Amino acid sequence: MGRSHVSALVQQHPQYVLAFLAFVVFFLGLAVSIARPMDLSAGQNGSWFGVIQNVQQGRGFKSCEMDYVPNCALTEQYTATREPIPVFLFAFLGTLTNNSVLLFELFQISMVILILFGVFQIGRELGGPGTGLVAALLWVTYLPAVRLETSLTGDLLEGVFVAFGFLRFIRILQDNQWKDWLGFGILFGLAALSRSAALILVFSLGLVYILSLVLNRRGIPERLFLNISVSVLAFVLILLPWFIRNWLTFDQPLIGGTLLGYNLYRHNAIVAQDEPAHYVGPVEAQRLVDELVARHPEMMTPLNEAAVDDIFRQEAIQLIQAHPLRYMKLSFYRFLPLWFNIGVDEQYGNDMSTFDVLIVIEQTVILLFLMLGLRAGGRFVRLMGLAVAIYLLAYMAIEAQLRYVIPVASIILAIASIGISSLLPESLRSARR
Repeated sequence: MGRSHVSALVQQHPQYVLAFLAFVVFFLGLAVSIARPMDLSAGQNGSWFGVIQNVQQGRGFKSCEMDYVPNCALTEQYTATREPIPVFLFAFLGTLTNNSVLLFELFQISMVILILFGVFQIGRELGGPGTGLVAALLWVTYLPAVRLETSLTGDLLEGVFVAFGFLRFIRILQDNQWKDWLGFGILFGLAALSRSAALILVFSLGLVYILSLVLNRRGIPERLFLNISVSVLAFVLILLPWFIRNWLTFDQPLIGGTLLGYNLYRHNAIVAQDEPAHYVGPVEAQRLVDELVARHPEMMTPLNEAAVDDIFRQEAIQLIQAHPLRYMKLSFYRFLPLWFNIGVDEQYGNDMSTFDVLIVIEQTVILLFLMLGLRAGGRFVRLMGLAVAIYLLAYMAIEAQLRYVIPVASIILAIASIGISSLLPESLRSARR
């Protein structure tokens, strides 16, 4: 097939190429699942599955993870360590199939396929159908996502809502239509109930929108405040049941989860020690928590989960304030585990595998094309990149590992695809912006 035929296929029938890529994702995901079946008791899977089982068996949204909540055996064990939408979805699927590992894996694969369509749409909006297909191809070959197909997490589900919510945001900047504002509020509300970190992205996108208004100097768009009200109302209504439940359960308002304080303490308490920056693994984390419990014996009384998390957070803030320079160095270091996962698996007793090396190589290439895409894409694309940067910097300020990039990978890969497309012939690019 000559270049002209490839160009015609990309321009006129990108859906055929996209459908082929979806089949590739499905069969590759199935092969990975067969080769490495999901272990419901291992690591993060066990933490999620504990809550899922309690929901299935009618005991309520409960969990007792003593690594996170040292006194949970003394409490009623109501939890907000895991977000509700993934828990209820997996509980529903598990009830139908007696917790079939295969069905859980197929669900995760389906999330990967949905993100494939999302990343294509984002790439097409930013650069045309050719750029969209390049972005989709990058997602098909995106190795960090492969690991999540055999994991019980909300990261892929959040990634779906973020991809299509971000698409609504792009169209808001283009057309300022109320239906896009409504879709944005709904989708990001669902994203926040899948992984509460999506709240950071909502904040960063809000800042980017304000900045775009200032830079455009076109004045306030027509019906802006009405449209924003529609979006905010939809967002609030989606989050309201979880907010009310947490307030009634923990006697304090809580929008996200109850692991912020724990993670802030676990991954930043080392600033009080004169040692190199590193990812804090489970063994060291347990030691740090034991030391904190010794200083705060009230943590081993029947305090609720949110009150325990408050102690973690207050202690972490005190240590950070006492060692600001070490904290800044540690935060900058966290780019390595965030982008490359360097140092994470080693802290869990795993040697760096060939797969890990391939991820480092792939992430390095994507980073280079991302920089090229930000340069080639113009101001509009750079604003999108700024929103993602704020999201990633927030993680670097607390704790970081590569799977946290997955929810915004659709945006990152779409921008990187602009960098790749800038090197391709104009006939394949079909650049629109």
